[in-house]
Amino acid sequence: MRLFVSIDFPCEICTELYDRVPDIQGWRKTPASQIHLTLFFIGECPEALVEQISEELQTIRFQPFELVTSNLGAFPNQKKPCILWCGVEVNKALLDLQKAVEARLALYRKKPDDKPFFPHITLARLKRNSGKHNRVRELLSVEQTKLNVYIDRFSLKQSILKPGGSEHGVLKEFIAKGAS
Repeated sequence: MRLFVSIDFPCEICTELYDRVPDIQGWRKTPASQIHLTLFFIGECPEALVEQISEELQTIRFQPFELVTSNLGAFPNQKKPCILWCGVEVNKALLDLQKAVEARLALYRKKPDDKPFFPHITLARLKRNSGKHNRVRELLSVEQTKLNVYIDRFSLKQSILKPGGSEHGVLKEFIAKGAS
């Protein structure tokens, strides 16, 4: 099983983020139902470990907090974008939650990840060899309306790779202390 831990957003926020990216030839938009912020990517993991991973995540205590989205950006850079993302304003609560998840699950990750945590929400990916960058570069220069999102849970998810893009399914949710 291919596993990761993420923050998911209410449907109206996902729709708003989805609508920020027009249909652009050569790009595949992230379906609104798949929009999330990855806290920790585990990768391939035996199904037998899902319960153990869930128990580790269950020990994490956090208070609900607010995330604020920011402008669009691109990987690897804005001149030759391959991934279009929406940033979030980094805050202590988000960083603390991500560090707690990473501390509990680092041993389950097969490949070490030396990249620092960079919170972002992937909105679209360049299809193979399409080379279509101009409209995306234009989008990157547009100031985006900030969205405030109340965060009171995170999820352990499975990612199933398919020709049309990966599909994600929630295996278990973990709710903040004091949240309903």
